This record gives sequence, C-alpha cells and structure tokens, in this order.
Amino acid sequence: YEHPDNWSEYSSNMHAEHYDLLFDGPHFVDCRINNINHSVLIKLPQLFRWQLITRKDDTTITKVKDMIGKNVCAPGSPNFGMLSMFSHFPDPDKQPQHVKIKGWINVYEAVVAGKCDVGVLPKTNLAIYDKDGEHTKIIHTHLPYPNQGFTSGKRISPELREIIRTKLLSPEGQNALTNLRKRYGAGALMINADNEEYDGVRFVLQRADNFKFKKNKNLPLVSNQ
Repeated sequence: YEHPDNWSEYSSNMHAEHYDLLFDGPHFVDCRINNINHSVLIKLPQLFRWQLITRKDDTTITKVKDMIGKNVCAPGSPNFGMLSMFSHFPDPDKQPQHVKIKGWINVYEAVVAGKCDVGVLPKTNLAIYDKDGEHTKIIHTHLPYPNQGFTSGKRISPELREIIRTKLLSPEGQNALTNLRKRYGAGALMINADNEEYDGVRFVLQRADNFKFKKNKNLPLVSNQ
C-alpha cells in the first residue's frame, strides 16, 4: 500500500501506471479505463449525487444562475464535485468565485457560518450533517453518477482480477474495507461494477487545470499546479 504525499505525486504516478490497484472517484475510474487499460472491480453502491446548498435564510440564491459572482466553497481541482459544479458555467466571465476548502464537513460549516454563499458536497454527506434541512437548503442536485470504485491495472491478469474481485466482495473482504466503507459510503457494502457504467464521466476532467488530456491521444497530462 502507498499513500501519496500530495496530488502532484498521485497524478504523476497514475499517469506513469505506477499503481496496480486504486480506489478513487468515478471521473478517474473512467479516465483509467479509457486511457491506461484499467478495469473497474467493485464500487460503493449508492449513486453519486452532488448537491449545491446555501444557508436556510439566504433568499438571494435560489437557482444555479444566481451563483454567478458568488463565493462557492468546494475542494480544489480536480475534485469531482468542484468540476461538476463549474460545468454549469462555460463562460469564464460569468462564473462563481471558487473558495477552496478541504473536507466536506468544513464546506458545510463554512456555508452555515456565512463564510461562503454556496457549498458543493455529496448528497450522502449532507444527509449526515443536516438531515432535516434545519440549517441549509438545496438549490440544485446534479444528475447521478456511479460511485467511487476500485480499478486494477494491466499488470493484473483477468484471472487474478476476478479472484481479487471475489475476495473483496466476500464477508472477509467487506470487513477489511469497513473503515473505507464508513468514510465514503455510510458503511454500505461494496458491490460489483463494470466498465460501461462509467463511460463518459472522464470528460469532466477536461476542465481541470492540473489534469489535462493530451491532444489527439486522449491521455492525461499532469501539471504541478
């Protein structure tokens, strides 16, 4: 197991096909499937839905268009939620102001405290922080995506891939993944996944300054921004 020190190291190693087994967001899952011959093994069962929230008492923002020029809290690029949110604003002169905040609970608390006008966070997280909508209101819910998952690289044979998949989905495997399942999937059991359900999610990365695609080759370029 390797835990990279920073995004630059992770993206560089991903591009160099250093990793044989990875767990991360659906945009990266699809990117690896299409660019470096990875295959998805298993995933979290919930559909991945991003939500845009404001304070409960904010009457100035009721729809996505109202966010232009407003402060929006979200993790930095290439976070999936941040990129999905900015996909609504193709005109660079008519966009929200991105306030970078690490951690979903910190995004939520910044909105409640009035430090940001809008926050981007997963639906599953908002259901934990403000289940009854006591402090926030939802102004938009993105279309659902397949959830985060594990992919295996081309150094892992198809036969070994199926063995790994079976082991991870077994009671022993699910138990070994308990902390991961609690952190990212509210404790739900992992389920089988296939490549086709992720098709097209990778294109959100075209908006990422620090994870570009090489022209005509459809391979990711890495920068140190």
